[in-house]
Amino acid sequence: MHPWCRSTTVPHVGNWRDRFFTERKGKYQTENKES
Repeated sequence: MHPWCRSTTVPHVGNWRDRFFTERKGKYQTENKES
């Protein structure tokens, strides 16, 4: 069983979401610099 499937309140989910949004923010910043 995956930890994120077992519970939605575990810190692992928050860390995954934070890392996901941080990566997207980094991509948007890079795209803005190039354009």
